[in-house]
Amino acid sequence: MDEQKRHRILYKIIRAIGKPIVCSVFHYRCESLKDVEGPYLLLANHTTDVDSAFLGIASPRHTYFVATENITRFKFWGKILLYVFGPIIHYKGMHGIRTTRQMLRKLKNGCCVAMFPEGNRTFNGVTCPIPPVTGQLARSCGAKLVTYRIKGGYFMSPRWHKGDRKGKVWGEIAGVYTPEQLKAMSAEEVNMAIERDLFVDAYEEQKKVRYRYKGQDIAETLESTLFLCPKCNQIGHLHSQGNRFFCDCGYEAVYDEYGSLNETGGKVTTVTELDKAQQAYLEQLCKDSAGKVIFSDSISEEYINEDHVKVEAKEVELKAYPDAFEMDGERLSFDDIEAIAISERNTLMIHKKGVAGHFQYQGPIFFNALKYLYVYRVAKGRPDGFL
Repeated sequence: MDEQKRHRILYKIIRAIGKPIVCSVFHYRCESLKDVEGPYLLLANHTTDVDSAFLGIASPRHTYFVATENITRFKFWGKILLYVFGPIIHYKGMHGIRTTRQMLRKLKNGCCVAMFPEGNRTFNGVTCPIPPVTGQLARSCGAKLVTYRIKGGYFMSPRWHKGDRKGKVWGEIAGVYTPEQLKAMSAEEVNMAIERDLFVDAYEEQKKVRYRYKGQDIAETLESTLFLCPKCNQIGHLHSQGNRFFCDCGYEAVYDEYGSLNETGGKVTTVTELDKAQQAYLEQLCKDSAGKVIFSDSISEEYINEDHVKVEAKEVELKAYPDAFEMDGERLSFDDIEAIAISERNTLMIHKKGVAGHFQYQGPIFFNALKYLYVYRVAKGRPDGFL
């Protein structure tokens, strides 16, 4: 049996078995792609760790998924996933020529390919910017483009939280574009269409539907996303416990089952609003702190070689300056960074120029890696950056 036939058969079997389970466990309902003929490039926004399953349920046609290289590090499950699904492996935070070539090859062979063009899950509930190269890829692939929106996933499984909640998740077709339609558009116009189709503001949607997402300790580890206290403007003094989110200065809020933060005094805010505010504050702080340490953390540093193997690990003091990071006295200018990304909740990944593999930095469960990414964004003048 050839590899593609094996993948196609196993996809159908696992989809048939998994569909009722996923729909029951995650209260998932979706608009099916059964009437859309393939091959097609399927693009969707990214909100949970099980979005691939959500798309697989929506797409009855055998589909290859683009996945990050993290799965290759799982010795047992990684091999199973590679054998069963044959995912197209992509390095997080890197522009993947090899990834693109594999995608085009699959599409030309008549297969469907699915990808989350944001490159990662949203931290604040708003769809991340779509890289400009996505429009060119969709336009030149020679296949249909299908855009798909997943809603409710951010509240069911916030990226910053250590567990899922019970609540509704649903998927809907946003757009279907023929190769002829794509050719008639510029790459920029295609990218704009993708951004429009995949854009979801979780809190704006929540205003319309008002679904409850129940769980235990629903505020815990929120400080792995929100690092700036909205009251005292101090970084690194926020904490969480149960449904409480509070600061050493006395600020306190209760995170409710609708995803809102109810502050003492009656003010209601959202993670989106507080994240936008901390980004703006950090941008000004970087301008005012030339040559000074903005913040630091004592965390572990690991070197992952080009074969995806951890070959070195040590404890370091990671410091952020407006133009560089410093690891135990070793300065790394932002100009010497090829790419930066965040994996899972709070693992900071740095690809250095001229160095094979990458370095990753991990701390306690409440460690905030996002603030380091934001500093890099400010310095490079890139509002998107990599997540």
